[in-house]
Formats: sequence, structure tokens, C-alpha cells
Amino acid sequence: ERLLIYDRQPGGTGISAQAQPLFGNVLRAALELVKQCPCEEESGCPACVQHGDCPQYNAVLDKKAALIVLESVIEAEGQYLSLQQTHGRQQGPPGGFTGGPGPGPGAGCCHGCK
Repeated sequence: ERLLIYDRQPGGTGISAQAQPLFGNVLRAALELVKQCPCEEESGCPACVQHGDCPQYNAVLDKKAALIVLESVIEAEGQYLSLQQTHGRQQGPPGGFTGGPGPGPGAGCCHGCK
């Protein structure tokens, strides 16, 4: 349904903004990480899908769904960039999607963990 990348440092370190131009590369690296993780749990593990600071919600995560989301977003990025090139429009930053604004500094994870 969504990918959430956040900066846990109060006020932020700026790493999210710096990663924005590399988002496509981050997605591909995440896909490889999840694919290569040897865990067999449906909900994944802290090395691939789960977040260590949000243990009470890790049970609702799904490793196969994470793969589907990552593959779909990577495919959509490729289609978007191809369309931009076909129509002679300026291509986004190297690495892919510019993405949208995140939840903001100190927002924690999708479940409100701090």
C-alpha cells in the first residue's frame, strides 16, 4: 500500500531529502535485500521487512506483499521515466521518482512509534 522512509532524529538530519534523488536506487536495493533474506516467516524479519522499534505491529507485515509493492513501484518508476523521455520532458532526478513530502520530522513509523 505504501512505503515509508523516515528520519527518527528530532528535527531531522536531512538524510531523507538527500536520499530523494536516489530513491530508485534505494527501492532496487530494498527489493534485493528482501529477496535475498533467508527468513521464512510470512511477516519477514528485522533484517528484511520488520522494524525493530515497532515490534507490536510487525505481525501485520507480509514479506510477499513487500516484494509485490517494491516490484510494482520500480516498474511504475520505469514507465514514468520512459514516458518522460518519450515526450521529451525533463527527466526527474537520477535514481528515480521525486516522491512526495513525507510525514515530517519526528513523525515516527506508520503506527505512531517514536
